Amino acid sequence: MSPSSKRPLRIKEFIEALSAIKPPQRCPDCGSLFESIYASFVSFGDEEGYTVALPICVECEARKVVELPEYVAISPTGITCPRCKAEPGKVCEVLLGDGLEVVHVERIKLAAALDVSAKEFSDEQARNPNKPSQ
Repeated sequence: MSPSSKRPLRIKEFIEALSAIKPPQRCPDCGSLFESIYASFVSFGDEEGYTVALPICVECEARKVVELPEYVAISPTGITCPRCKAEPGKVCEVLLGDGLEVVHVERIKLAAALDVSAKEFSDEQARNPNKPSQ
């Protein structure tokens, strides 16, 4: 029997050994009960696959969700270029030899200024939530 033909047996033994370990019932970080998600594994040269239950803490995973920012940064290509009047969604120029897309500095500076303004407005709204917006 070649070493590669022994591989499915070793993987099967490994999966069985993992499945025999009793996982903790509660999350060590927050104390919540674990839930199970099921993962399936298939090994090359093995006709059957393996499904194992993996513990997951729904409470801790929910805290990992990325929150959206208070405002979205303004992309230079999201506004009209003040220099060449390139429309939103389009670059200012494409250099023919290289295919390099160019965005004019004026457009970048305008986007940065609008971005700072939007951030300041967002911060002001967060500090004074009852103040009506203009």
